[in-house]
Amino acid sequence: MKLSKLLPLIGIAIFIVLILKIGLNNIALGFKELNYLYLVLAILFLIPITIIETFKWNIILRIQKIKLPFKWLVKANLKSVFYAFITPSRLGTLSRIFFLKKKTNKSFGECSSSVILDRSFDLIAIFIFAIIGCFLLAAYLSAFTAYIMAGFIIFIGVFIFFLEKKRSKAILQIIYKTLIQKKFKSKARESFNSFYGNIPEIKYLIWPFLLNLIYWLSNYLFSFIIAKALGITVPLHYFIFLMPIATIASLLPITVYGLGTREASLIFLLGLFGVNASKVMAMSVISLILNALPALIGFFISLKIKK
Repeated sequence: MKLSKLLPLIGIAIFIVLILKIGLNNIALGFKELNYLYLVLAILFLIPITIIETFKWNIILRIQKIKLPFKWLVKANLKSVFYAFITPSRLGTLSRIFFLKKKTNKSFGECSSSVILDRSFDLIAIFIFAIIGCFLLAAYLSAFTAYIMAGFIIFIGVFIFFLEKKRSKAILQIIYKTLIQKKFKSKARESFNSFYGNIPEIKYLIWPFLLNLIYWLSNYLFSFIIAKALGITVPLHYFIFLMPIATIASLLPITVYGLGTREASLIFLLGLFGVNASKVMAMSVISLILNALPALIGFFISLKIKK
């Protein structure tokens, strides 16, 4: 079996080990103080999160002069949520490229630019929140700070470098000449040109980036509501800026939907505030179930469209 297929099992193995170590009974006790009012609020909170997530993608598309019905974009986004739910590093979000290509009949390069930009802004927003979290608890997270800062600097450097067509062409030319077969060269060249032909100027991307910050803030508020439902008492500003550190851990390509790596990170981070590991696992289970709701809707939309 290929290593790429085995890697996602590492996170699942970590998740199972954590459950066995903490104990199912102890995790079940974490649900004892469950406040159902907060739980209902968390479910309702999924609606604005989905709308914001779709809206930020729509803004980029509008800048690129691609106008599509918002209803269709919501459906495409929900389908991508389903694929993200079952793929390592949530790579399923890139499925929006293929939905867009089928809907608009535009080239792969044109359709991929909006999704790649949106995904890049996601990562930048997560890094910014995580860096703030590291500085808030600098005494405990000095090692995390060094790694996250290094990751952020590298990613920003790569993002800025490849945002400019001439610079990226110099690097991608090597791949084009050595790795791409002759029969695919014309398509690769066409995709490259159409991709960069659709990249807006930086000044037009400020608003979509700010929406990404709002989107991730909404996600962490959603997690905070779940924590409150379980009686977890961590100050809001600490909670919001510690969650992105766990998000970064969940993006490692050794797990599916962050299982295992996210829980291990949260047990350590929330443990600094005296939160019991069993409650962290209970919070993770509830979060997983609630996040499965939009993914499930996306699954049924996929079935309906296929039919």
